[in-house]
Amino acid sequence: MDADPPAQGVKIARRITPAAQANLGYLYARGLGVKQDYDKARDFYEQAAAKDIPAAMGGLGDLYAEGHGVAKDEGKARLWYEKAAAKDHVSAMNALGRVYLFGKGVAVDFVKAREWFEKAAQKNDAYAMAQLGYLYLNGQGLAADAAKAREWFEKSGDQTSGLLGLGLLYDRGQGVPMDHTKARSLYARAGDLGSAAALHNLAILEDKGRGGSVDPRAAARHELAAAKGGSEVAKRQLAGDMGSWSEATRSALQQELKTAGLYSGPINGKWGADSVKAAEVYISSARSPQ
Repeated sequence: MDADPPAQGVKIARRITPAAQANLGYLYARGLGVKQDYDKARDFYEQAAAKDIPAAMGGLGDLYAEGHGVAKDEGKARLWYEKAAAKDHVSAMNALGRVYLFGKGVAVDFVKAREWFEKAAQKNDAYAMAQLGYLYLNGQGLAADAAKAREWFEKSGDQTSGLLGLGLLYDRGQGVPMDHTKARSLYARAGDLGSAAALHNLAILEDKGRGGSVDPRAAARHELAAAKGGSEVAKRQLAGDMGSWSEATRSALQQELKTAGLYSGPINGKWGADSVKAAEVYISSARSPQ
């Protein structure tokens, strides 16, 4: 009774169940309830994979893909994903879709990417459905078809990729009538779920007053959050002259950075070196706009 749960779980996993070994591998890989330890994650995954647990095979694929606890090896990652996918592991199917979509250790192959996402979508996986939507939207591995893209985005339900995709359709008027109000709402929902790209797109609509009122303060907060969340487009814009943004939003950005204690210059909407530097420090810091 005095043993902490992770330690107790380690003993049980080593002694009895391959499924528990796979679960512990996941916990150590993610640092959930235990100190993150990729070596232990690999150890547990290997034990479980040797007993044909597909989640462990997929977990090993992730470790090799990222070089965590092992030397990065995209070829080995793909092999482990294939073994897991052969046992109907949906996450591995999606991982293989990304392997071919982005050319990770293989030539880019949109047709193979589509095939893997279709297999996962047949298992009712929402992420895969959204990825099929993007393939139809961009005409990758099949003929571009905005209407089919919309169908797949809608099937994917209330999750980031699908909401962002629907937002793009309404923002651009592709496959649906242009509706910036709907786009703004969809981007906001996706942003609340963690999509940095959606936050960037939302900030643009707020800056321009499309689909609602002009809101420089919200645009500033969302653009900073997008950059901090990983949007490369937002990072590039904040590192530039912000010339496509209104003076009011640039001023609001300076005010947000001043409130964060990172900018001491004038609030005048002139996006110079001091503003760029403050934004750079903000993005790399642990702070977020309130």
